[in-house]
Amino acid sequence: MKQIVKFQDPRIRISRSVFVFALLIALTPGLGFAVDPVAMLEGAAVALLIIGGVFMGIGALFTKVKATKSLGIPAILIGAILFILSVAGFAVQVLGSGLGPGELPPPPPGYVAEWNCNFWDISTSAVGDAHDAVTEYPDTPFVAADGGTPDLNKVIATPAYDLTNRIATEDISVDDDVTTTATGYIDEDTFAFDVNCRLMNPAPAVGGGNQEIPVWGQISVTRTTGTNNNGSFAHVFYGDVTAGWYLGFGTIADSGAAAASHTSDHRYVSYTSGLTYPNPAPLVGEWIPLGTSDGDTDGEWIAVWYVLGTGFSDYTAPNLGDSVLITVRLGTSPESTVYDGNVQTVTIDLNLLARA
Repeated sequence: MKQIVKFQDPRIRISRSVFVFALLIALTPGLGFAVDPVAMLEGAAVALLIIGGVFMGIGALFTKVKATKSLGIPAILIGAILFILSVAGFAVQVLGSGLGPGELPPPPPGYVAEWNCNFWDISTSAVGDAHDAVTEYPDTPFVAADGGTPDLNKVIATPAYDLTNRIATEDISVDDDVTTTATGYIDEDTFAFDVNCRLMNPAPAVGGGNQEIPVWGQISVTRTTGTNNNGSFAHVFYGDVTAGWYLGFGTIADSGAAAASHTSDHRYVSYTSGLTYPNPAPLVGEWIPLGTSDGDTDGEWIAVWYVLGTGFSDYTAPNLGDSVLITVRLGTSPESTVYDGNVQTVTIDLNLLARA
């Protein structure tokens, strides 16, 4: 008796193999869906779109061949489902966060930012190149410390750093024998420090990388008023009705840049948004948002700047060695209801070294 051997079209075997392989690829995102469906949709939107398109393309081809027609409709259906899921993923990216332009997502539950901030001696690297001359800072709406209109005619200081204790000291001499508008009345009366702040414990972001965490700053001073050499009331820090007080921050510039590469200027802001001039400046400023960090190894560059007025001399009250202390707090604002973290303090000591 003859044995009848049934021949199977090899196209069917190949088509089934392709179908099974594509199906396995399609099911891979499902592993993530079981753990975190929202994160999976958001992170796999592009992949789902591509795989869905492949399935629908394969299905369309299969339906045109009698031998594979039975696989065509299921492939198209699977492709359509994956396409719908990809649209949902893109919708999560665009709308799911509920965030407006420029808004940051909330930190992971229980996250506490750890900041490490300290002065950087701008004389030892390129740091501060954008503000190492009195004509270079601050910017509009402030008037430059020198060469602007009006010409403030200020002289840049030469600070000494105690990095262990996070203190920068500037020795200042006052010559009460000259007019208050003369260059020598206060010999060094402006500076823009660079402070480097590092986020020591970056927070992982959904979809990879690290999340941006905001950093704030607050300034307080021990004295904001005094007298000049004729005994008249005067402000310790320069101010005007347009920009306010010439004491404040330069927001983050050159995020994540190494010291030798930080050459961009900052955007300068006052330590208080209240335009109290010509009334006395407040002793304590507000918490000012300075930018964000995702934990770059080289940290974030923040400036702290001031321009003195004639009231620093406080004729003739302060003894030599008396100081106006500028206390700068950097880190997570304690007023924030969303973020938690530490605060680091650096101090600027404006020391009255001599008076003539």
